[in-house]
Amino acid sequence: MKKIWISAILLSLGACLAGYYLLATPGQGTEKSATRLHDLNDSGFTIGVPMGGKATKLSEEQFPKARKAYFNSPRTGCEAVVQRSVDAFLFNSHTLDFIASRDENLTVLPGVGERVDIAIAFAPEHKKLCDEVNKLIAQFRKDGTYQQMYDRWFKSTERPDIPEINRPDAPTRTIRVGVCSQVPPLCFRSRDEDSLSGFDIELLRRLSSKLNARIELHDMDFVTLFEALDEGRIDMGLAGLNKDTNRPDQVLYSDNYIDSYIVAIVHTSLVATPEKGGK
Repeated sequence: MKKIWISAILLSLGACLAGYYLLATPGQGTEKSATRLHDLNDSGFTIGVPMGGKATKLSEEQFPKARKAYFNSPRTGCEAVVQRSVDAFLFNSHTLDFIASRDENLTVLPGVGERVDIAIAFAPEHKKLCDEVNKLIAQFRKDGTYQQMYDRWFKSTERPDIPEINRPDAPTRTIRVGVCSQVPPLCFRSRDEDSLSGFDIELLRRLSSKLNARIELHDMDFVTLFEALDEGRIDMGLAGLNKDTNRPDQVLYSDNYIDSYIVAIVHTSLVATPEKGGK
């Protein structure tokens, strides 16, 4: 079950094509050790990055001395780290925290690169709803709810359940929400495949309680989610979406609802003093 659970998130976050493209011989520099992210800026290290995106840009700007290996999915990147073909793989912290918590061979190095904007998308006509959600995101951060949720879903070694959350007895409105069940632990089908669970679903239940609203869930892929927003078939969508500044007229974005940064996952044996999930 553990291997299936890890494979699911890696497969859901990138193309499933196997293989990678190296600009240097893999596996060199593995006799060295690293204690923090920026120790990797050394010619003795080979760093894996996804093909395109913020992690790739950061690797070029902040790790100019290291060799680069380009992967077409996080799955192949993390497999290469386990196999010691590369020394590290750069990606989003919430994803790599989740993976490292479930594999003793992998460790997230302390230290972070750039922030990654993970936000909720709204149809433009729902600015009021976006403002309401932003206030609740701020409240959850202030009262500790957010940190509890992050630790439960991204750092726990177990597959957690959503805690008991009061649902409105007489909701005054319905909010149609697009989610994607292919991005655990944000959203996934429960073991019996009857219901949805995950960080996003817990957040939606909390929003439902605070907004006195019925949440109508629509499970869809990323392309369909944005199409549904454009066509007015859903009011908001959340699936670990990065803010897209190229769509200012079509989509409103909330404040970041997940704190995520570019970090590096390495083989545990590379770390001088292993420190799982450090940031």
